[in-house]
Amino acid sequence: RDITSLTEYENLRKATMDLIIRTVQTSPISTALIDKQLRYIAWSNQWLVDFNLNQDVSIKGKDINELLPDLANTLSNGFESALRGNPVGIDNVRLQRLNGVTHILDWRMQPYRDARHNVGGVLIMLHIKYTGMPREEEKKSVFLSLNKPITH
Repeated sequence: RDITSLTEYENLRKATMDLIIRTVQTSPISTALIDKQLRYIAWSNQWLVDFNLNQDVSIKGKDINELLPDLANTLSNGFESALRGNPVGIDNVRLQRLNGVTHILDWRMQPYRDARHNVGGVLIMLHIKYTGMPREEEKKSVFLSLNKPITH
């Protein structure tokens, strides 16, 4: 190959990765792009909201196992499969958060390939269908709603 073809290929690869990152960042659902070491490359704002992560602090390069150990544990089999190159997803998964909150979610993982066609990481997309409060908070909420004065 001549140098022009290689340069064009590299430019196309970079443009494709830039498009993937912009798509992840603007996704209206919880989406994250992670590398093979499970470190964040890109994420959507909804990811930060759904997992109560500080929106003013970058998570780029941080390990998903450290930031969200409960989610990483729930998705561990998916990571293994996706990092072997297999798209995977499961619906109606129960995620018990460390803070006591319960989520029911659907998730998908799609491996992405690097310039050498090796798996470079994983695109994670998930939709939280239900969120339940910790039991104590739930009890307080029910108590407060039952003890509200009736107004006409």
